[in-house]
Amino acid sequence: MSSLFGRDLITTQDWSIDELLATMKLAERLKSIRKKGKLPPETLERKSFFMLFWAPSTRTRAAFEAGMELLGGHAAYIDVATTRIGTGESIEDAARMYSTFGDGVGVRVLDETIDFVYGNGRRIVEQFARAAKVPVINMACCTYHPTQAIGDIMILRKRLRNLKGKKYAITWAYSSKLRGRCSIQEELLIATRFGMDVTLAYPPGFEIDARIISTARRNLSTSTSNASATKTPALN
Repeated sequence: MSSLFGRDLITTQDWSIDELLATMKLAERLKSIRKKGKLPPETLERKSFFMLFWAPSTRTRAAFEAGMELLGGHAAYIDVATTRIGTGESIEDAARMYSTFGDGVGVRVLDETIDFVYGNGRRIVEQFARAAKVPVINMACCTYHPTQAIGDIMILRKRLRNLKGKKYAITWAYSSKLRGRCSIQEELLIATRFGMDVTLAYPPGFEIDARIISTARRNLSTSTSNASATKTPALN
C-alpha cells in the first residue's frame, strides 16, 4: 500500500491491478471487523477530508462521511454553491486553500452543474489534482466514477472469485432525464482490467466515449476476453 501514499484517484486506470487488489483487500478486512460488531482502527484520527460537491449525491456522500467517521476522521461537506469558486476565486486557489486545512479532497462535478458539456467535469477534477498538495479523489465527474467501480468489482470478486473470462453485461435504457455516463464508463474500464468478457447493450444514440472503448480494448490486450457493444431498442 505504500505505493499509494499521497496518490490521487481520478480513474481506476491510474492504479495498478496490485494496488486495486490491495485496496479491496483492506476494505474487506475493515468490513469484516465492522460485521463482527467491532470498530476498525482509527487510522484517520484527526484527519480532515473536504468533499466539494458541485452535483448532488445519494450514496457517495453517505459512504465517504460514514467511512471517515468510522476511521476516526472528519468529512466536511462543501456545497460549491456556497463558496466563491468560479465567482472571483479560481480552482487552483481553492485547491491550495483546502490543501492547507485538510488531508484530502474529494470532488464531484457532473450533469447539470457543467451544463452536460462532456469533459468539463473531468477538467475541474484534474485542475484540483494538479494544484492540491494532498490526495484528490474523484467522487464522480462526467467521465469517471472510480470509487463506484471499485465497490462494484469488490462484490463481483466476492461472488464470482476469478473474474477473468467471466461474461459481464452492462445495459442502460432511455430516460426522461439526462444522466452522466461516468459509472458505465468506469465499470467497463475496471471490468476489462480484470479480464472480464464485457458486452454493452444500449439504445441507439446513447453511446459512450469512443476513447473509453479503445482503452477497454487495450486493457484486454493481455487476456483472452473480448469487449463488444450492442445497440438495443428501448423496451416498452
